Amino acid sequence: MAQSSNFSNINTRLPSPLFSSARRTLPCPLPFVSSFLNYRALPLTVPQSFVLRQVANSRSYGAVGPIRATAGSSGSQIKESIETEINENPVVVYSKTWCPYCQQAKGLFEDLGVKPYVVELDELGAAERHVQNALEGLTGQSTVPNVFIGGKHIGGCSDTMELHQNGELIPLLSAAGVKVE
Repeated sequence: MAQSSNFSNINTRLPSPLFSSARRTLPCPLPFVSSFLNYRALPLTVPQSFVLRQVANSRSYGAVGPIRATAGSSGSQIKESIETEINENPVVVYSKTWCPYCQQAKGLFEDLGVKPYVVELDELGAAERHVQNALEGLTGQSTVPNVFIGGKHIGGCSDTMELHQNGELIPLLSAAGVKVE
């Protein structure tokens, strides 16, 4: 007798609304999960300790920047606000609290004893989309983290890590007037 796979005819064993073609994303409070899963499942719940740890971590990297623009601001006002933040702070990281790449980049700066000016885009409410669009217009980069050192756009996490591995990050930070431990 041939054994059948546990996954054969899965569509007949599960309720059809889970596999409707109109529903392809995972409804959950963690946007990064739904972006790379392409099936419909039950909503995920996030332990309160995870949420609190994420918020606490986002606050531990130095100044967390309240963006000066609001959702009703024009694109030029938001762009001007971003440029001001970049020029007034030697290290600026545009981040999202839930993003593992953002946490890795901020963690590298923390390990170096550098306290960047951090703007958590997902804490901006309705302005998040406008600020991220303005950042993409300025840098050509639509992802986070978006790292600036000495007023110069560095790139994302992999760019920052590569600079560090090549021994170029610390001199760049020093040139921007940042003391590295």
